[in-house]
Amino acid sequence: MSTIETRELLIKVARKLFSKEGISNITMNDIAKAANKSRRTVYTYFQSKEELLEASIEMEVKKISSTVTKVAMSDLPPDKKIIKLIFVRLQATRSIVRRNSCLHSDYIVIVEHIRKSFDAKEIALFRRIIEEGKQKG
Repeated sequence: MSTIETRELLIKVARKLFSKEGISNITMNDIAKAANKSRRTVYTYFQSKEELLEASIEMEVKKISSTVTKVAMSDLPPDKKIIKLIFVRLQATRSIVRRNSCLHSDYIVIVEHIRKSFDAKEIALFRRIIEEGKQKG
């Protein structure tokens, strides 16, 4: 298994455990066991479960970003793109909230930090689509 594959496996396993049991109820050892890796391997990639949580949130945001970007780059007319972007974004957000309902509100700071960067990219996409709409009349 490559370094990237191992890292992604650890993130996916941690995310599942966090969402099922809550962050405070999971240890790095639990993550190692569930991933069939040693605790040392987990610590090679992540210094703490908070770092793993942040990587997990970043992975979720990348999924949304990828989906939103595909819609923005599609051949739809600009007005339809905006409607679809909003729908896709809301649908993805709802899915993430459902999957991660056990996450403790203390970690909202991490989410907010990551979200700021995502929001800036998303605003730029909307501006580009609006400009495209203006050019097309």
